[in-house]
Amino acid sequence: MLALLLAVTAIAVLVVGGMPRLSLGGYTLPASGQSAGHTPDLIVLATVREGTLTAHQEAGRALTARLAADPGVLIAWSAWTTGDPALRSKDGRSAQILAVLASDETEAGNTAHRIADQLANEPGPFTLRTTGRAYANYQAAALGERDLLKVELVAAPLVVLMLLLAFGSPLAALLPVLIGGLSALWTLVLLWPLNQLLPVSVFAVNISTALGFGLAVDYALFMVTRYRTELRTGRAPDAALATAVATAGRTALFSGAVVICCLSGLLVFPLPFLRSLALAAILVVALASLATRLLLPGLLRTLTPWIDRFDPLARWRRPKAEGRLWRRLAQAATDRPWTALLGSVTLLLAMAAPLAHLSFALMDDRVLPATAASHQTSDIIRRDFAVPPDRRLVMLMPTADPTTAARWAQTAGRLPGVQNSSTVPGAVVIDLADDGQSKAAADTVHALQALPAPYPHLLDGLPARLTGTQSALAEKVPTSILIVAGSALILLLWHTRALLLPLKALLLGALSLGAGLGAVVWVFQDGHAAGLLGDFTVTGHLDPTTPLLMFTVAFALCVDYEIFLLADIKEQRAAGLAPDATVINAVARTGRLITTAACVFACSVASLIVSDIMLFKLLGFGLTLAVLIDATLVRAVMLPAFMRLAGRANWWAPTLTRTPQRATVPAQSPRPASHAEGPAPTHELEPGDATGAPGDGDARPERDRSALHPGA
Repeated sequence: MLALLLAVTAIAVLVVGGMPRLSLGGYTLPASGQSAGHTPDLIVLATVREGTLTAHQEAGRALTARLAADPGVLIAWSAWTTGDPALRSKDGRSAQILAVLASDETEAGNTAHRIADQLANEPGPFTLRTTGRAYANYQAAALGERDLLKVELVAAPLVVLMLLLAFGSPLAALLPVLIGGLSALWTLVLLWPLNQLLPVSVFAVNISTALGFGLAVDYALFMVTRYRTELRTGRAPDAALATAVATAGRTALFSGAVVICCLSGLLVFPLPFLRSLALAAILVVALASLATRLLLPGLLRTLTPWIDRFDPLARWRRPKAEGRLWRRLAQAATDRPWTALLGSVTLLLAMAAPLAHLSFALMDDRVLPATAASHQTSDIIRRDFAVPPDRRLVMLMPTADPTTAARWAQTAGRLPGVQNSSTVPGAVVIDLADDGQSKAAADTVHALQALPAPYPHLLDGLPARLTGTQSALAEKVPTSILIVAGSALILLLWHTRALLLPLKALLLGALSLGAGLGAVVWVFQDGHAAGLLGDFTVTGHLDPTTPLLMFTVAFALCVDYEIFLLADIKEQRAAGLAPDATVINAVARTGRLITTAACVFACSVASLIVSDIMLFKLLGFGLTLAVLIDATLVRAVMLPAFMRLAGRANWWAPTLTRTPQRATVPAQSPRPASHAEGPAPTHELEPGDATGAPGDGDARPERDRSALHPGA
């Protein structure tokens, strides 16, 4: 089996190494009712080395003509060919050459990179710099590929160290990492055929690697822990493996199904970028849960003789015991439930307060570090030119006569927010007075779209594309929320056979997610404490796709941890414990397991923070914070307080949900006795004791325990 696994892995590595680059675009939609063709993909900034622009008219026209003749360029124009004063800098020493590139966004990015290299050391009277969305997309993809290696070098060693601290066995610590690495690797292999069906963003590689690695390690952590726990009770390896597969293995499959259902909410959005990230994430989650259920059991059985060998930290390791800290927190929350619940809700709402001024803008060159060439050039244009490209609109009127177009331009020029309007053959050029990504600019775009015209007209330009993209996303948000919340609610109803507990899970998940999103706005939009997370540009806006992606993934993970905790609460309840004791014992017993799982996942996604691309920094920071809030404050304080206040209502269910649970693990002879009541056990407690392994003295048959886990 190991030889086959190594062979398949080697083939996968070779396939990934030879894969072509994925899509470089898909971040926006064309503005409503129009086609592309007049929004520049490439901007060349020409600055005279000596003198002024007027002294180099012929050289400027020749440079523009040479760029227009490039086989990858559809059309090019400049200050020298149009006389447009907006394309000249305020000091008269620089001019812009704008170009629309042929082919799709991926080929456009490659063309922009080739042209930028050719112009970098161009002799002549001009110093030439390059920017534009095509070149920025190319540079972002190149940085993303470099960041992928950086993320792997940061995350993998930290995860191994965490698991070694938790398990004590190097082999037991490496198995979850192996499953995580294989899941991420196989996902990369499958992204290429997926890219043949629809454009898959190059960023899907980074997102799926971090997300898949973290989830796969979590799932394998539950399986390895349960198997070792079963072995330590004296069971034979085959019987221990059967129980681990029937409990932790089923939990991994059920958890994967929950995460996949939540991620499906992203598929309703029309942006190719967002859809491809959703499909890549769904793919990696499916592979992670399947690898845990199908591949890991064989590895465990083969490596059983070495699974508990050689603890390098044994000299410094304290005897393992029940999670006393988690027990104390849960006990305090149940003793004063109103104080605990209201205090926690107040804290989370305060963290979510910055969401009140959340502002969106399109992703541009400023997602790159300030040292990137496209970012530096765009900063010069924003500083030295009266009308940067992101404030310019073009109303295409190809059939309009000059007189009618001029009259329409005069009408448009009187609208609030319009700085200037002029006519060119077949179009009207409109310059906005406000930042093209502000709300005032969006209002102006809507007013221009509503302005009647006697001829067919199409509005193009970055402000129009932002407005169209935001409208398309906003239209689908209710449907996405319905899919995410509805699927999670249905699966939790099936799992708990109760009504209030799933609703509580959705509410607490929304609170922890709101706190994480609020912190993202406070740091990345408002710029507070930005220096602690490395170099990035504070623009006062967030890209609209990032909060949507963070919302879906973080919410799925919050529900995921809820599943593991509720499984143990149900087990305690079936043992006949008092309601308060069931929650306190479950929080204490799952303390080490869920904490380890949350820290492992947080470490995996937090490694995105070291990326040079702000999109990854933002996502890594937001997901890490949301997951840690849910695994600590929500689990140890808010959930016990809520369940204490709800009492018996926690388990009320309509008649249709009161179906008897079926046991799927054959009845076994009772295990050696253990403490069912939850006192600190005297045997060595693993993090995974919480996945359903009873304490010492539990004389219930195996079938009673296993039926309490998801999917049983």
